[in-house]
Formats: sequence, structure tokens, C-alpha cells
Amino acid sequence: LKKKFESFGFKTLVVENGNDVEQILAALDTPVCKGKPRCIICETVKGKGVSFMENQVGWHGKAPNEEQRRAALRDLEKLWLNSVGKTTASSRWMQIWPAQR
Repeated sequence: LKKKFESFGFKTLVVENGNDVEQILAALDTPVCKGKPRCIICETVKGKGVSFMENQVGWHGKAPNEEQRRAALRDLEKLWLNSVGKTTASSRWMQIWPAQR
């Protein structure tokens, strides 16, 4: 995929752990090449952090019901709260987390 985007003139970056906000922010902070569009490819795990969704292909593109949504948000909140203060990204994003509930 990277080579394909590069063949179209993109400055292409690959984020090996696309579930790691720090790595994504580092890619976004990479200097832009003047006159070249930028493409960031993130290698991710589907449903990362949600106990019943992680690595479950059947959840890709499927909306959870209300009970599942609440359970997923609880899982993500635990994951998030465990990272608060441990990374720059967690403090940058902590401001928007309450708005997502």
C-alpha cells in the first residue's frame, strides 16, 4: 500500500501500532514536504481495547446495541484512565473524553 501511494507522489508514513495515539501524533508532527501530499497508513487491531470486539472480524462495520455500546465505553474508559498522565497524548485528548460519553 505504501508503494502505491508513493507512486502517486505522496510522502507516505507507516505507523506500526496504529492503536497507539503517541505514534499517530508523531506521524502527524512529521514535517510536511512542500508540494507533496502526505499519507499516513496505520496498522491497527480491530476493536482494540473492547473485550468482546478485539480481533473479532464480525464487528467490523457493525453497530453495537445499547447494552454493548455501554460495555464498550466502560472498557475504553478503563483503558483510557490507565493511560492518563502516562503519555503526552492522554493529556492532550483528556479534554475531549467526557464529550464522547
